[in-house]
Amino acid sequence: MSQGEDDVLFETVGAVGVITLNRPEKLNALTLRMFAMMQDMLEECRSSRIRAVVFQGAGRAFTAGDDVSAEGFRAGAEERRHGDYGQNAPSSFFTHPGPYGLWRDIRFFPKPVIAAVQGHCAGAGADIALACDLRVAADDVKLSFPYAKLGLVGGTWLLEKYVGLGLATELLLTGRLVEAEEAKRLNLVTSVTTPEELHAEALRLAQSLAEGPTKAYGYTKEALNRGMNADIQQGLEYMLWANGFAVNARDYAEGRAAFVEKRPARYTGE
Repeated sequence: MSQGEDDVLFETVGAVGVITLNRPEKLNALTLRMFAMMQDMLEECRSSRIRAVVFQGAGRAFTAGDDVSAEGFRAGAEERRHGDYGQNAPSSFFTHPGPYGLWRDIRFFPKPVIAAVQGHCAGAGADIALACDLRVAADDVKLSFPYAKLGLVGGTWLLEKYVGLGLATELLLTGRLVEAEEAKRLNLVTSVTTPEELHAEALRLAQSLAEGPTKAYGYTKEALNRGMNADIQQGLEYMLWANGFAVNARDYAEGRAAFVEKRPARYTGE
C-alpha cells in the first residue's frame, strides 16, 4: 500500500456509504490527496446503489483542517503550482483536487450526506461539515474557522448562509471556538450526542434517510441550492421545476399509495 493510501477509508453499511478520515495521529489533518480521494469516493456513491453518505473522522477529532505541517505544505504547494491561481483561478479551483471542489460536490450530491463531527472540526474540515446536509455532533466538538489567522480567506459563503453576516464576520475574523451547545443554538449542527454514540447515531440517521424517497431528496437539495441566491419568483420556479421531476419517480407513486392505504411506504430510491 502506497503512502497515504489509507488516509481516507470507504465502507458500505447496507445502502449507506461511510467515508472515514483516517489520520488520527494528525487529528485527520487534510492533504490534497485526501481531498481527491474523498471526491472519488463520493463520485462512486453517486452512480451506485448507495442512497446516503456519512463523513466521519477516526480518533478524537473530525479534522483539524488543512495539514499545516512542513511536509503537508510542501506537497500542497507543489501540486498548486500546476493550477491557475491567476485571473481564471475560480474555475481551476474546481477542476483540481482540493476543498473547493469537494464542498461543491457535497452540496450538489443528489443523495443525503451526513457529517459526524467530534473534537476539533476546523477550517476546511468545518466547511466539509457545513457542506453536508445534516451534522450530528459529539458534545466535545469545537468548530472553528481560523483561515484569517493563517493569512487565508475561506468559509465565507456557507457560514454566512447559516449564521448571518454579523456572526460570520466575527467567527472568521477571530477564529474563535464554537462548542457544542452554541453550535446547536446557531444551527451549525443538527443534533448533539455523546462521543461514544456519535458514529452509531449518524449511521442510524443515514440509514433512515436511505430508506426514503431518494430522488425526492435529490430534487429538494437542488431546489434549495438553486434558491439560495434567488428572489422569491426564481425560488418558486426552481421548486416547481424540481417537483415536476419528483412526481414522475416511482417513489412518488409508492408514497402516495402508502398514505392512502395507511401503511409504511416501501421506497426503492427510483
